[in-house]
Amino acid sequence: MSRKITEDEVEDLIYSARSEDLDGLKHLLNNLCKELGQSEAEVLLQAVDPYTQSTPLHMACANGFLEITEYILSKFPTPSPDSPLEPNTTLATFVNDSGNTALHWACLNGHLKIVEKLCDAGADPFLNNSMGQDALFQAENNEKLDVVDYILTRFQDVLEAEEEEKDRAAEAAERAEAEANGSTPEGISKQVKKLDIQEEA
Repeated sequence: MSRKITEDEVEDLIYSARSEDLDGLKHLLNNLCKELGQSEAEVLLQAVDPYTQSTPLHMACANGFLEITEYILSKFPTPSPDSPLEPNTTLATFVNDSGNTALHWACLNGHLKIVEKLCDAGADPFLNNSMGQDALFQAENNEKLDVVDYILTRFQDVLEAEEEEKDRAAEAAERAEAEANGSTPEGISKQVKKLDIQEEA
């Protein structure tokens, strides 16, 4: 049974990503894969800072390092409607101790190309962090308007479906309240039946 990567090895992988050392990252990852007999994806999924829960992908995306981002993402399967991602199968969906994904940080700093790559890899721009803020909010709040436009355009269908669901829920709640108050035909009928029962009693 192969061992897990050590805390020092995690630190080395994260440092390579944070310092834009693509060759160093490749070298480290290749050596670990050979030593442990594991795939690149399996090793990268262990490269999680034990204190912040951040990953090499978080660091690359926060700093706008497109090549490193693409390299890391290339080691994981790309989602499709027929084969959605399972939880914790790619760093694109990992959250750190503050609930932030790599996409939160890319949107915060306005790295549009990286945002596009992350969305292609299955990152969710509407996932809230521990402050209740999603990646779209991070872009809006920091005036990264090109990122905001991209997310709103790409996920227009999702946003419209959410709005329709909210409208249906609001209409159902209003109707239920109106029926309870006897201000709809159904509500009036219930009130009449209630009066009839009281009179019979």
